[in-house]
Formats: sequence, C-alpha cells, structure tokens
Amino acid sequence: MSSSTPLRVCFLTGRDEIADWMVASLRRIVKDANVEIPLVVHASEPDENTLGDSGIGSHLKEHCSTGVQYVKNIVRRDPQTHTPLSNIEWLGSAKYLPCKAEPSEPFGVTIPSDVVEAVAETCDAVVHFQVGILQGEILTQPTHGVLSFHHGDIRQYRGTPAGIWEFLHDEPVGGVTLQRLTPKLDAGYIVAFASVNLSDAHSWAEVRRRLFYASPNVLSNGLQNIQDPSFEPVLVPDEELGTLYYLSDLTPRIQAAYFLKEVKGLFHT
Repeated sequence: MSSSTPLRVCFLTGRDEIADWMVASLRRIVKDANVEIPLVVHASEPDENTLGDSGIGSHLKEHCSTGVQYVKNIVRRDPQTHTPLSNIEWLGSAKYLPCKAEPSEPFGVTIPSDVVEAVAETCDAVVHFQVGILQGEILTQPTHGVLSFHHGDIRQYRGTPAGIWEFLHDEPVGGVTLQRLTPKLDAGYIVAFASVNLSDAHSWAEVRRRLFYASPNVLSNGLQNIQDPSFEPVLVPDEELGTLYYLSDLTPRIQAAYFLKEVKGLFHT
C-alpha cells in the first residue's frame, strides 16, 4: 500500500449505540489519518454465556453484579453519551454487514468465517468496539489485525472497569492504549499510547472523561503508525504486564473505599 492509498478500516461493533468518544475517534481517523471505512460489521452477542463488552463472563458476573450496580448507583455521572449506529450519517456509505458472534472455548467470541473472509478482502485493519474478547481468525486475517482501545496502561492496569483502579490508587497519571489484539486479555501489541494527567481528577467520572477525551488522538496516531513501513508495534512481555482486574474484584471493602473517595472528591468541586 502506497503512502497515498487510504488505509481501509472495518468498524466492528457489538452495539446498536456507539459511545460518542468512539464516533469522534472514527471521524478523526477519516479526517487526519488517510483512512476510509468501507465496511461496518455489527456482531451481536450469541447469548449471555459469552464474554461481553466488559470482558467478563457470566460466571464472573454472577459473583460481582451487586458490586457493579453499587458503583453505578453511586456515580450516576457516566461521562459517556451515545449515538445510534443508524444515525451516524457519514458512515452511511459503508457497507453494513450484520452477523452473530459465536462462543469460543474456553472463553470469548469468534466472528463467522464468511464474515472474516469479507473483512479481510475489503479492509486492511479492524477497529473494535464492544464485541467481547475476540478469538479466532479475525485476529490474524486482516493485514493489520484488530485494533482495540484499553482505557488504561496495559503495563500497569488491565481488565475492567476502566479507570476505577487508577482512581482508587490515587494514580497521578493514567493512560490510553491502542492495542493490536491477541487472544490474551489486554496483552496485545501496543500500536499507540497516550499518558493522561489524573492528578486533579477527583471522581471516577472525571477520570473516565479524560481517558475518553484522549481517545481520538490515540486512534489517529495508531493508524498513522501502522501505515509507516518502519513502525513496529510493541508486545509487552508477560512479566511486564499490569495486574488483570475483574468486576469480581469490586468487593464490599473496595466498594466502601470507592464511596469514601467519591464523597471526599465532592469537596474539590
């Protein structure tokens, strides 16, 4: 592919509504990164026994749903807003391909082989949004694989929920990682990264807002990187990867600590 030829990107989503930070990220790459989006694949989840957008299986959700609802009920200030996929008019020229994700063993989901073939024939790279933990041929068939955000530095914090562990640990700096996915959770090749100042972020919502705000630049930089023949993405050795957190780690003690930090943060606003 010559430098003047646009990189062809497939947008792979598992949702009817797209977070507006992702919409802004897609706009940015079309505008600034020599990218076109000829294909949108909407992969719905097969059932509740498949790992979903949080990256956590139903067997874990059974043990942590109370903690998650507790957190959501306290925050009530989710910085994400959403736009229906059908309302993103500038994506209207892209071919729309619906499919159903399939369960993968021992965890995660795969994309049907005929869809993977269509993606590989049409596009050079895939940008992923909330389809689950992808496995199988979709990770390797497109030339540049599947690129996915992790709103954290995978060398420090992996897993979910985004930003809460940095908030709880009073981290002065967070990060946004764009990774080329591998079968392991949040252990992919780093394609782009941005540090984010959290030193004066006094709520989890504010931490998340800053991470989401940084996302368009990260995606644009990452897609420009992979168009550079001299660029080599970085695979972090296992021993240098950060702690992998699950929703089940939101124990009653952690919930209490979170509540106290949110209350304390109110005095800084």
